[in-house]
Amino acid sequence: VVPLNISYHSLRDRIDAKLSRSTNISLSDRTPNQVKLKYLDEDDYVSIQSDEDVQSAFETWREQRGETVGGMGEIELFCQ
Repeated sequence: VVPLNISYHSLRDRIDAKLSRSTNISLSDRTPNQVKLKYLDEDDYVSIQSDEDVQSAFETWREQRGETVGGMGEIELFCQ
């Protein structure tokens, strides 16, 4: 669970911490097993590399689900 205003770096760090528990992949560009964080918009995977991208992912999620700003839900992110 993360706040809707989470920064890209905070989100990346939290996901990396979870990935490190069971894999050797990372979102960090300093590792040989680097993957990219993405979200699904329609049929396209869109990379998340900045605070603006994180907000776009949340906005897309809200539009697809018809959720309001204060709503709770689950956004699906992908590591590729």
